[in-house]
Amino acid sequence: MVLHPESSWLQWLTEFGVIPVAIFAGALLWLIGSQLKIAYLKHHGYLAHAALFAAIITMVAHCFWDVPGHRWATAGFALAALALACPMDPEKVVPIEKRFTLIPLAICVFWTVPFVSTLPTFSPTHLSKVMQNLDIAPAQVASREINAAVGYFPLTPELHQALGLRWLNSAITPANAWKHFQIADRLRPGSWSLPASQAMASQRVSPGTALHFWTLAIERAGHRNTEIFLMAYRKTISLPIAASFWARYAETNPELLLTYAQCLPDNEARFYYAQWVKARSGTDQLREAEVADFYAQAAKFGTLPQFTQWMNQHPSRESDDFRSWAKLLHQWGDDSTAWKLLSTYIKDPAWPAASLSTRTEILEANWLKDPASVVNAQALADAYQRAGDTENSKRVILTSAKQKNAPTWFLQKAAFLLAADNHQDQAVDCLLRIAEK
Repeated sequence: MVLHPESSWLQWLTEFGVIPVAIFAGALLWLIGSQLKIAYLKHHGYLAHAALFAAIITMVAHCFWDVPGHRWATAGFALAALALACPMDPEKVVPIEKRFTLIPLAICVFWTVPFVSTLPTFSPTHLSKVMQNLDIAPAQVASREINAAVGYFPLTPELHQALGLRWLNSAITPANAWKHFQIADRLRPGSWSLPASQAMASQRVSPGTALHFWTLAIERAGHRNTEIFLMAYRKTISLPIAASFWARYAETNPELLLTYAQCLPDNEARFYYAQWVKARSGTDQLREAEVADFYAQAAKFGTLPQFTQWMNQHPSRESDDFRSWAKLLHQWGDDSTAWKLLSTYIKDPAWPAASLSTRTEILEANWLKDPASVVNAQALADAYQRAGDTENSKRVILTSAKQKNAPTWFLQKAAFLLAADNHQDQAVDCLLRIAEK
């Protein structure tokens, strides 16, 4: 971009043109070339001259891919280095050479003028001022000023965007607005916010055009396309053509079917959920947000046979999604499969490595007084287990697991105790409570 070329050479070419830059480059080469032999023959200061020439060459090379210090610092350091590396011989100085000082002075004035006036309009500094004013107070920037900037900087998408918005306010020529919007979108192909703002601005003039720009924003949104789709749907749902348009759009872009279903009543959403299952459930090219939407809607619209097929089609997802799978299986009453899944990845926790020396009677009394004390309850269960009193140990564990914010150790321990007694539904419920915490 012109505002940030990341190259002093590009900036010089933009501001001055090819011929002046070529003249300056040639003069620099001549000056350095004429001084190299003189510096080499000197008996004193040779290393200083070598370092200065190296500094000049490094700065010139650096300017190919960066703007070191921007205009003023680059010019200042370059002139200082040249003055030290190539001192003028007093015996060879002629009066006309003093006029050369007017050249950097003229450049200084040229760089300063845009800060205090609107001239020259082809200056990148002037463009920067126009862009800043468009951000702060767009109504105060005259259309002729934007037109002039577009003439000199036609590859700046923000200018075309601003000009398009101006044309859009004219009921006579909205077609010019679409033209500049399209140019801006082509100049910035990775932006979804640009067409989204164009869509919102166009809606009052042409609903069909607004929907077109919304689809462009969705296509460019990448991993955020579902978010932008929902935004587009909510912004346009009041339009008469929007409902049928978005229905067709979702059907032709099946990865958005579940997102679209979220916007509809259950009786309509069920149809689009079924469409998604048919078109997408068998593929591995699924985004995580799409899978999360599927699990959420499967709870309302799915069936056990359908979900069993999903698990068979996506075995690689089991280690990451086993909790979601078990939750759905638990909902449909298939607790044996749900328990098998959960117990594969969540193991029966070990007893504490060391036990408290407090007597069991005291631990029991403390537990009755404060059953929420995790350390005491675990120590009591462990004491009963060590004494061979498994029933009382189980009683403490199950009672502690029923508490609202039961610790993970008690939930896991209770789940395996319940599963051993063939209460797999309660065991699954315990382990699912871990996932909810």
